[in-house]
Amino acid sequence: MNATVSCAPAQTINIGLVENDPYAMRMIRAHIEHLDPAFHVIWASATGVAALHHCFVGKAPQVLVLDMSLTDMDGLHVCRTLRKQTAAIGIVGITALDPKDFMEDLVSAGAQALVAKNDIPTQLRPAILAAAAAEPYDPDSESPRFMDTLHAHHMLTAMDESERLSEREQTIMRLYAQGLATKRISRSLGISSATVYVHVHQVMKKTGTSSRQEALLACVSRHFL
Repeated sequence: MNATVSCAPAQTINIGLVENDPYAMRMIRAHIEHLDPAFHVIWASATGVAALHHCFVGKAPQVLVLDMSLTDMDGLHVCRTLRKQTAAIGIVGITALDPKDFMEDLVSAGAQALVAKNDIPTQLRPAILAAAAAEPYDPDSESPRFMDTLHAHHMLTAMDESERLSEREQTIMRLYAQGLATKRISRSLGISSATVYVHVHQVMKKTGTSSRQEALLACVSRHFL
C-alpha cells in the first residue's frame, strides 16, 4: 500500500483509540472523525489493558489507532498481543517521538502503519484506510516494511509456536520445579541423563536463557508449565 490511498470507503470504519493523555485523546478523536465522514471512533482508552479488553471482550474495532507511549504497558506490547490473537483488526501506531525509534519493532509487532502525531492531518487518513483493508501503509518506502494483517498474524503465531515447549520438555521442567535431581528425572522417565540435558538445552534456546535455573524461571513467568 502506498501513499496514494484516497478513495472514500463505502461504509463506516469503526475505530478504537488508545491515548494516555486526556487532552491529546480529545484532540486526536476529533481529528480522526473530521478526516473522513466514514470514520467513527467507537471507544477511546487511556490504557493498554482497557484497549485489549475492548478488543477481546467488548466491541472490537476495524482499526486500532495506538499511541506508542502508554502508562501501563507500551504500545508495542499491546500491538503484539492483539496481533497474535487476530488478523481482523488493523493497527496504526502514532507517536509524538521520532517514528524511527519505533519503526522496526512495530513492524515485528504486526502493525500496518506508523504515523507521527505531527503528520496526523496528512498521513492518518490513508493509514486508517489501508489498515481497514488489512493492508500495510508506508509512504516512505517503495517496498513496504509493514505487513498486511494476515501475514503479520501468521508470523507472530508461528514465532509463538516455535517458542512453546514440547510435552516432554514441559514434563522435565515441571520435575525440576518440584526439586527433583537430573538422575531421578532420568530414571522416572526412562531416559538417560544426557537426554534430559538435551531437552533442557532446547528449553534454554526457546526461552533465550543461559542456565537451567534461568530457563525454569522463564518457563514459570511465561506460564509454559
